[in-house]
Amino acid sequence: YEKSPLKLRFFGLTSQYKKLNHPKLSLQIQEYIKNSENPRDTRLFAIKIAEKCNLISLIPLLIELVLNDREDIQIRKYVAYALESFTINNDIEGIEILRPIALSDEDLGDEYDLKGISLIILWPNLITFDELIEHLPDANISYAGAYMRFLIQHFIEKLPETEIVSALKWIRENPIMFMPSAKPYFDVILTQILLKTQNLIKIDGVIEAFSQTLSALIVDGSYMRERWRETQFNLLLNTDQELRRLVLKRVLIILPFDKTLLIPLISHLLHDYGQKIC
Repeated sequence: YEKSPLKLRFFGLTSQYKKLNHPKLSLQIQEYIKNSENPRDTRLFAIKIAEKCNLISLIPLLIELVLNDREDIQIRKYVAYALESFTINNDIEGIEILRPIALSDEDLGDEYDLKGISLIILWPNLITFDELIEHLPDANISYAGAYMRFLIQHFIEKLPETEIVSALKWIRENPIMFMPSAKPYFDVILTQILLKTQNLIKIDGVIEAFSQTLSALIVDGSYMRERWRETQFNLLLNTDQELRRLVLKRVLIILPFDKTLLIPLISHLLHDYGQKIC
């Protein structure tokens, strides 16, 4: 591989690697993957073949490598991506051993890629909501790797329905955290939680938790100033009159009687329905 022109086309040909599969392929490439004295590019090539050919017999070796903090960080990342691919259609015995990486707050020099991949693999079956929110470090605003992918594509999408009340409480107790100027991507997470809530509004306790959370955001003021007109959830409330009625009846009861809070609420959300609902 090191002397082959294939090296120059490594990423462009990955979709073709599955054609290399044969019954003894695992035995053939495991030493290339395992031996740290082999050139890094050769090992990455072998790892990618293992992934594309779905060589699940190599999973124990791959887990061993991703846990080895003396191993090259690029090797560990490639191995983690392979494990993520394997978990799509397979239950991997012992994969919970990745929990320390998933719950680490340490940047390993890969901008939290290992953490992000481990979270994608383990959430929500092997990590609880309370464990997760205690270990969500800040990522660089320009970062676009696996940790960001977890936060934006997997966290709330896979959030169990039983945890939606806890998620609303999390917002309610930490409103500043979800402002665009605070933690990167968390304003998007806030909107995703609110959108998910509207599909679960009839579950016991959800309407009350949502109303309390929306009231807390209104009182805080930052949400109204920075996000009110842009969020999809607010557009939904202006479209779904029944949902709006259920929510706003409770919000208006919870909010302190302060015209500086009520006027923005009515002007931004109720529009010409304000008089009718109030």
